[in-house]
Amino acid sequence: MARASKPLTPMSDSQLLTIAESYVSDGLDFQQSKLSSQMADSLRYYYGDKLGNEVKGRSQVVSKDVADAVDWIMPSLMRIFGDTEKVVEFCPRNEEDKKIAKQAQEYVNYLYTQRNNGFMNTYSVIQDALLAKNGIMKHYYKEIKEPEFTSYEGVNREQLEILLLEEGTELMAMTEIPDQEFFDVEISKMTVTKKLCIEAIPPEEFVIDTWSDTIEEASFVGHRRMVTRSELVASGFDQEIIYGLQETGNSALRGGNSSAVVRARNSYDQAQNTGTSTTKEISQEQVIVTEGIIRADYDGDGIAEKRRVVFAQNTLLVNERFDEPLFTDFRVHVMAHKFYGLSMYDQLRDVQRIKTTLQRNILDNMYTLNNGRYEVVDGQVNMDDLLNNRLGGVVRTKMAGAIRQLDTPALPVQNFTMLDYLDRLKDSRTGVSNTTRGMNDSVLHSNQAASAVADVMSAAEQKQELIARVLANSFTKLFKNIYKLTMIHQDQEEIFMVRGEYVTVNPSHWRKDYDVLVKAGIGDGKTAEKIMNAQMMTNLMSQLKGQGLEDIIFNEESVYNLLTEITKNAGYEDPHKYWLDPTTPERKELKAQKAQAAQQPSVADQLTLAEAADIPAKRQQEAQSMQMEMEAKLRELEVRDREASVKERELDLKQQEIDIKDYEAKLKHGATAAEIQLEMEQGRGVKIGDRKAPNVTDGNITPKV
Repeated sequence: MARASKPLTPMSDSQLLTIAESYVSDGLDFQQSKLSSQMADSLRYYYGDKLGNEVKGRSQVVSKDVADAVDWIMPSLMRIFGDTEKVVEFCPRNEEDKKIAKQAQEYVNYLYTQRNNGFMNTYSVIQDALLAKNGIMKHYYKEIKEPEFTSYEGVNREQLEILLLEEGTELMAMTEIPDQEFFDVEISKMTVTKKLCIEAIPPEEFVIDTWSDTIEEASFVGHRRMVTRSELVASGFDQEIIYGLQETGNSALRGGNSSAVVRARNSYDQAQNTGTSTTKEISQEQVIVTEGIIRADYDGDGIAEKRRVVFAQNTLLVNERFDEPLFTDFRVHVMAHKFYGLSMYDQLRDVQRIKTTLQRNILDNMYTLNNGRYEVVDGQVNMDDLLNNRLGGVVRTKMAGAIRQLDTPALPVQNFTMLDYLDRLKDSRTGVSNTTRGMNDSVLHSNQAASAVADVMSAAEQKQELIARVLANSFTKLFKNIYKLTMIHQDQEEIFMVRGEYVTVNPSHWRKDYDVLVKAGIGDGKTAEKIMNAQMMTNLMSQLKGQGLEDIIFNEESVYNLLTEITKNAGYEDPHKYWLDPTTPERKELKAQKAQAAQQPSVADQLTLAEAADIPAKRQQEAQSMQMEMEAKLRELEVRDREASVKERELDLKQQEIDIKDYEAKLKHGATAAEIQLEMEQGRGVKIGDRKAPNVTDGNITPKV
């Protein structure tokens, strides 16, 4: 049966408030029934708190697998998203948008990383996603009112009246100058500035309607938290209304929806709340305030619009049309068609409980082996001696054999095999292993093939890379939201510093949308790979330049971009200290000057042009000169040939002299050798050519018969 139609009418504030509170109530019911306990258990498992099944006198050690997985993957993720100068890259849709896109990119990164402590926000939201299923980033512009004091000397009454005419000014002090109609005054002027605020809020403070799987399409999203009365009044809310609200007692613990999570978060190093109340100054009393975005047909036109509501204790403080992004969620493990993802606790809860049990059994067994049980004969053993475990101590007995140690079997090897299996299971679920954390000693000294190690690391890297890509999608949405907020709220120029230079930016001139990319790469291996590939590109550019393809498929800007990437990958934070940007006006002007100078003929070229008319006459003179030079060279060659012949004959004579001397030396050597032989035979000195016969009676020479 069709529903009877009735005229649509605008909604009252009380009706809108009732709908908003119902969304909050449903969200809190879901949190209290299931989500809050899971978040609290996740924190307890991360801290390594006791599981509640401990036995007195037995081991109470707790395995910290959740903490190991989170703490080991955090550095890799922070290297990608937190430790970089350029978190995102804005891609222009066309050539005309190139300059504005680069400016927007630099300014949005500046707002996030420097104005809002981007590193800690990134760290907090990623850790929340790893432990609490989802991390939540809140972003908004707020007005900051600050007094500015100015002193004036020698001001007359007319000038003073003109100064006080400006809105927001107030006379703070006035001193009359004696015997003159002039005054020294101090004037206060209230200045109002807008500031972009980005903060990672605790996940337990975030509320979303239970049927939505994205923030963008949710019927209600909100931030429910405890706020002091002073903060609310400073934010512009009516003082009478705020101080008329009832204080939230300690029993509520941040609104009741997150008491378990808060206790778990503070349980590790803070004292637990005992429930006793502390008297506070009234401005520091806290009340529960919810700020959210609701979709409702408030104006009665049949189409639901987005409205921003702020309410506390059945009191609607703000109700306004709103079309701005207020939240961005972050997940590491996405569940299709669900808002909440999976945490490391969800994946490792069973592993940590089983490993804790095994480790306790192993330790209990070791304690028993080292401090075994004994069988004693009653009345025959001094029990004080037996129970005293002093080294070298004596146990007095009345009979031999009164003490016998009971056998304690060691745990089977299957216990340790099970521990290894659980470690491998943890590694496969999270992508964080000993191999990917950094090479340990067992890996370096094993016989495992290099290909096998590479396969393990590749599989783990793929797991981590998937997590990084999921987070990158959230960071893309975050920076798009920052871009949109800045374009809406900032309509004045601002000067900020980038790469050591001051740049003027006006977000009101930006396009409504750009393609946003988040640069993500895993680990040091990827960095080394990037450097190697960049060097290959540099070599390729050199080859292409030699082939005359410069300014056809690449130009000086391409080379500059490549050099900056190489420098950043090498670890230098500011590449602009080493390379000059060719796109700056100064570099472009210098390039134009060089091109103009290149087009003008040089002094040598000008002289050549001036002498071009005398070329025929000069050619004839040059021909005659060349002929005379050739004749002179021929004569010179003839002289050189004769000189060469003389030198050749001289060389022949010298060679003959050398040969003669060599022959004489050989003769002399032969004579000397003969003399030595004769001396040995005759036993006397002999000189060839003395014509003396040997004396057979001399010496010991025996005459031959």
